[in-house]
Amino acid sequence: MLKAQLEVIRLATVYASLGGVFLLVVLVGGLNWFTNYRLYERERDSLKQSLQVASQEEAAKLAQRFEEFKKGTENQLADYCTRVKTAAEEAANSSTRSIAHSLWMAEYENTKFRAEYFDSKEDGYRCFQAWVEHLEVLEALGWFDERWVGPTIGKILEVLPKCPIASYQLRTKLFKLLEKAPPILLSDVERLKKADAKRKI
Repeated sequence: MLKAQLEVIRLATVYASLGGVFLLVVLVGGLNWFTNYRLYERERDSLKQSLQVASQEEAAKLAQRFEEFKKGTENQLADYCTRVKTAAEEAANSSTRSIAHSLWMAEYENTKFRAEYFDSKEDGYRCFQAWVEHLEVLEALGWFDERWVGPTIGKILEVLPKCPIASYQLRTKLFKLLEKAPPILLSDVERLKKADAKRKI
């Protein structure tokens, strides 16, 4: 009987020991799991924050690059628009100058033809008027030098005897133009003034 009791006590001790070991394993495993879970949560939060910071930094960099690209594009576009506008204005000005030059060249031929025509018809006043207008055309063309103005003054000197009367406006226009004549033609201008002074106004 004592043996049976000892056996029961021994078995109870073994079961209690096994129960304690099992409890200890469960406690250590639970504690380990709990600690690992807390570490996992910390790491997860840390990674989440790192990712948020990294994504914000990347977003800021992208925004900055976009702004730089936008400014560069706007500057290039403005520069391109300016160049196109300048080129268009230059082309328009060139075309306008070309058209104006063509018109003045036509007027050059017209006044010369009219002067010669009226001279052939012995119409001194109209011939005189046409040669004065011819001087205006020479000035507009930038040809107001001795090569062009000298012969025209000679033609006016030839026609003066055929034009005893000229209007004040026409004479004023003539002498204002002759003020711009080259100095080499000063003697011709003086001859013209003297010849004009002899006529009736």
